[in-house]
Amino acid sequence: RFRRQVRALTALMGVTSLILAAAVLGMSFIQVAGSRHSIQKISEVLALAGAGFLAAHLLFFTLPDIIRTRSSPSQRRRDEIYKHRRVPRFGGGDPVPGSPTGNSGAPSVRNDGGSVLVVVLAVLAAVAALVLQVQFTARARLHNEQAMLRRTGLLRAATDATQAALQRLADDRELLFDSRDDDWAKREELRTPPGIGTIVNVVDENRFFDLNNLARRTDLGARPAEEIALNLMNASGQFDTGDRVRALQDWVDADNDGTHESGFYADRKPPYVCPNRPIVSWNELFDIAGWKRDLFERRAPSSLHGDFNGNFADCVTFIPSKHDRATPVNVNTAGRDVLLGILGLDQDVLANAILSMRKIRPIESIDAVQQLMEPALFAQISPYLAVRSDFFRIDAQAFAEGASAHIRAIAHRDAGGRVEILQWMF
Repeated sequence: RFRRQVRALTALMGVTSLILAAAVLGMSFIQVAGSRHSIQKISEVLALAGAGFLAAHLLFFTLPDIIRTRSSPSQRRRDEIYKHRRVPRFGGGDPVPGSPTGNSGAPSVRNDGGSVLVVVLAVLAAVAALVLQVQFTARARLHNEQAMLRRTGLLRAATDATQAALQRLADDRELLFDSRDDDWAKREELRTPPGIGTIVNVVDENRFFDLNNLARRTDLGARPAEEIALNLMNASGQFDTGDRVRALQDWVDADNDGTHESGFYADRKPPYVCPNRPIVSWNELFDIAGWKRDLFERRAPSSLHGDFNGNFADCVTFIPSKHDRATPVNVNTAGRDVLLGILGLDQDVLANAILSMRKIRPIESIDAVQQLMEPALFAQISPYLAVRSDFFRIDAQAFAEGASAHIRAIAHRDAGGRVEILQWMF
């Protein structure tokens, strides 16, 4: 009995392995060319395994049975009988005594039909499982390809919308000064012929104070950039900020002098080094000692007089530019808290005067602002003031069929209107 089970098992394993090899080989042709070779290797292994099982079945079971049967006395006697006697083929008479069909001396016949049926059913089940697997794989591949095509179409639409916004910046007819009412500052919503909707916002990055100014040089006698950063934090209700500003300055400056250099971060888990270069992304900011995300959380006003109620997130930015001069703030677009950070927290009258002046018409020259303040104060803050913008952030979003794609670009526009991309973010 054990021998019969092993015999049936080797035949089943051989046939199943060959069917699996054929199925895997077929599946390899619906894969990309890069992964097709490894799948075909699996098919070769299965084919070799199937051939091995069938060879073992032939050598250890089929051939010995044939040899044993042909060399047995009963087989020789049966052959002699068939040579000399004729057995009726269709029951036309009684069987010849002693013939294989007679009752006397007839060999016993085993009924192996149940084992064959089990093998056939197992093979059919394996084939059905492989067919389903191929179908599911093909459907998943088709779904992934459709999602990739949809994603590619959305990114292309968002890229086209970004390029159109850059072109509006380059086509600005007034390059001497910029205001919030310029054409490039208007929100634009469009729908492409394939049905993809796009929304584009152009944000003036010069309306914020660039914290990378802590790594850039200013004129002699100008207000230090770290003092302006402290003012902006205080205006936002953050008062214990001295260590944060010093840690930020050590992070972006080009030297290793300071209390928050690489040696300070070597004790972190995992340890890392201080890059000593300007920050290029917001996520990098939170690697600096003391800088947490709650600093940028928006909060409701808490003072009756409106003091120290600013939001730090509305006051600062990071411009990934290689220039070594401080990035000025556009007095035509900057908010009141940003102006107070530069002018001084006690200069609220001067900040309100600038806001009132630009409300009548855009300020076309910084000389108009100079007339509002003392010469000593103007000398300190003039490197941080301008009436035009050089840096812009373009946020483009494309959406269709419940999916969306977002692109952010940081661009620089020179005095002649030439626009270049500083950073792409997908």
